[in-house]
Amino acid sequence: MSSPEIGPNTTMAEILDAYPSAKVGLFQRYHIGGCTSCGYQPGDTLQEVCATHDIADPLDAVIACIRESEAVEATLHIRPAQVVAALEGGDNLILLDVRAPEEWEAGHIEGARLATVELTFEILDSWPKDTPLVLYSNHGNRSLDRASYFRAYGLTNPRSMDGGLEAWLALAGPAEEIRRHLAQAFPGARVAAADATGAGDHFAVTIVSPAFEGKALVERHQMVYRALDPLMARIHALQLKTVSPGEA
Repeated sequence: MSSPEIGPNTTMAEILDAYPSAKVGLFQRYHIGGCTSCGYQPGDTLQEVCATHDIADPLDAVIACIRESEAVEATLHIRPAQVVAALEGGDNLILLDVRAPEEWEAGHIEGARLATVELTFEILDSWPKDTPLVLYSNHGNRSLDRASYFRAYGLTNPRSMDGGLEAWLALAGPAEEIRRHLAQAFPGARVAAADATGAGDHFAVTIVSPAFEGKALVERHQMVYRALDPLMARIHALQLKTVSPGEA
């Protein structure tokens, strides 16, 4: 299939419909489309966008950037299975959660850091430019925008995890879902969960939480079972270890 024609009067909506990756390509090359001050409207023509943002390149060069954007965007993607393999292989990947703080508090990938404004500027200002970053959001859309932002400002190795947290959880399986659920139910706790048999319904769980301080073992286990009530239909056996920080 031949590529759609692009001319000076082609609207940005038409361009992005034909070349969704143009958003990434244009931002990395010309720093447009990443924020309100450097943005454009769907009805703006390519010629208008070039004039508004003082793009000095000839129109043919801008069109070439759009057509090549798919290859540019491809370098920003990484699959969850690749992330797992890299971490298990000892690669020093840094996981960054680009979601809102309340989303982070509700559950995040173990070992990840929340990409706050302060951390973002620290990364841009002082981290090595080749630091291997893996960014994730819920489904991979916001993280792709942020990876593009980091690349545009000089970092050479940021990538967005395809499918985001949802894809990660699907790959990690029910043990990770249990861990996240308990981490949310017991704020500040250290939670580990593992599939004990590989069958996906027998689990070993360890929780270290201040909430267990002064509680008998039966009370602690009751707290855990209450927290896991929405998931219990899928759990056939649960091996529990519940300790307070002073007992750990």
